[in-house]
Amino acid sequence: KYLTKKNEKFVVERGHRMALYANDWIGAVIYTKGVFEKDEIKDLLFVLDIIGIDLKESMALDIGANIGNHTIEFAKKFKDVVAYEPNPNTYKILDFNCSYRENISCYNFGLGDKEEYLTLYEHSFNNGASSVLTNDLDRNRNYFEVEHNDVFQNKFEIKISRIDSFLNKFSDVKLIK
Repeated sequence: KYLTKKNEKFVVERGHRMALYANDWIGAVIYTKGVFEKDEIKDLLFVLDIIGIDLKESMALDIGANIGNHTIEFAKKFKDVVAYEPNPNTYKILDFNCSYRENISCYNFGLGDKEEYLTLYEHSFNNGASSVLTNDLDRNRNYFEVEHNDVFQNKFEIKISRIDSFLNKFSDVKLIK
């Protein structure tokens, strides 16, 4: 009853419902506190305001947006927010959560310094701790695949695009997370 009452308050503060992963670290924090890293986001927005950035006329990029916690908070202050999430399952939740806001665009790929496809190892109980391992990290790859199959059960091939190829589509970017 206590959590249900708190969550009614969180829905009002957020302006809409929010989908979460059950039994996930970030989801648990959102369920109990309303926003993950709420104080950090508040401090960041405060600093941007103090240095004179007009957020209402600016754009934010949320790279590795997860389920949209930061994206949604940024959308309350920024004119536009562009969110990138390469995990196909997490992207579905991100897209749903952001569908309540007209100033958010979501994309199902990651950004990096080159065009490539990588393997994403999904952490079972902390989706934010999922990892991409490259070919030169064979020791770590073996660690994740052999010794910890219980923690990294799912793996996906994900697309990575160069951020440079999107720069002409952006205007007045003032924050890249």
